[in-house]
Amino acid sequence: MTADEYWHGPPQLIRVYKEAYKLRVRHENEYAWLQGMYMHQGVAVALANGFSKKGGKKVKYPEKPADLGLETDWEKQDKARKERDKIIANLSLWKHQWDRARGKKSGEKS
Repeated sequence: MTADEYWHGPPQLIRVYKEAYKLRVRHENEYAWLQGMYMHQGVAVALANGFSKKGGKKVKYPEKPADLGLETDWEKQDKARKERDKIIANLSLWKHQWDRARGKKSGEKS
């Protein structure tokens, strides 16, 4: 905010600049927290793998970035479609296994 805006502008402008400043500081704080989270994960993986017993299972750094809930509508729909396809495939497999098991039982009785 310039001095001219402060002295000669509408008083509501001060409130708007103050809110914008709060939002910017909040965004910077969340960004710093996110960077710290990634740093923490990296250090934790390095220490866990460095001090693990020989032949122990290695810890892996996450393959995808953290989900911040910023996905687009298209990404949400695609994710829902993949979940639905996965459920349908599992149900079809279970039905096939059930039918096969029931068919064997009825064939053995006769």
